Amino acid sequence: MGYHSVCRGAALAAIAVMALGAGGTAAAADEPFYKGKNVSVFVGASPGGTNDLATRLIAKHMAKHIDGHPVLVVKNMPGAGSRKLASYIFSVAPKDGTEFGMVDRNVFTEWLLQADKTNLVDPRQLTWIGSPVQETLTCVTWRTSQVQSLDDLKNKPFVIGSTGAASGEVLAANILNATIGAKIKPIHGYPGGSEMNLAMQRGEADGRCGLGWGAIKAGYRNWIASGDMKVLIQMSLEGHPDLKEVPVLADLVTDPDVKQTLYLLLADQRVGRPMIAPPGISEARKAELRKALVDTFSDPAFLTEAEASNYEIRPITGEAITDLLNTLFAMPQSVVERARKIAAY
Repeated sequence: MGYHSVCRGAALAAIAVMALGAGGTAAAADEPFYKGKNVSVFVGASPGGTNDLATRLIAKHMAKHIDGHPVLVVKNMPGAGSRKLASYIFSVAPKDGTEFGMVDRNVFTEWLLQADKTNLVDPRQLTWIGSPVQETLTCVTWRTSQVQSLDDLKNKPFVIGSTGAASGEVLAANILNATIGAKIKPIHGYPGGSEMNLAMQRGEADGRCGLGWGAIKAGYRNWIASGDMKVLIQMSLEGHPDLKEVPVLADLVTDPDVKQTLYLLLADQRVGRPMIAPPGISEARKAELRKALVDTFSDPAFLTEAEASNYEIRPITGEAITDLLNTLFAMPQSVVERARKIAAY
């Protein structure tokens, strides 16, 4: 074989190798980012609670709506009302979309409502993916209480249990006392909802405030049906479709300044049980996670399982959560100060 033939053969072989290599690289580049990956889906609560069960249900169905079908592994990171998880997502979690999680709704507004921002995360720095439900908080009474109507709530003492001075129960009581003149007295020291329920049944407390209607439907609908428990008021900006006969707090307030303050105080209900990702993830990854969550919430298999668990699905998108957040941060400082005073954080 001549020199030129050898060179020609070598050149063709080199071109073939280069083409194969380029083809291999292109094929790898075309593979979905999430293919073959394990994704950590955190929940800022202990195992067995509503947030934990909701996160596990979402993770079970969400993987099939993510291109590449990764394995979604749920991990619990309870602590300080989801502040521990929010801090982890903000400062530690990788910014590539392989770690995200569900936090309590307080993460959404507490930065605005608390003057002391120690251990808090500015919600504008987080990536909001979406939420399965827009919550409606309520105040409920037990059948043995002397308070059985909205008028009673305004004119008679109403004792509720609470987990502590900075709890959602206390916030709910402060809001109702300040806006409609209720006479609610929280008693601290109850570990959780089960103990507060028992306090109602024993007559130690008249009822509960700050209890979500979704939680009532999931766990206490038999008490509503039997008449043992009664919803006195919806602590919300808009009424829930299930509670058309129950007064809505925002409808009872006529002062424009107070209404604007209520908008800030109650806004976190609209985000329900939000899912967040770290700051700085790419726009493409953010869009992918948001779409996968939206698709999950319309997945018939997911909806069937949620209905069987009495879990309410009234989703809100990550885009809508971000828009709401921007609205809140554009409010005048005077509104923020009034809200802080009512919340008494």
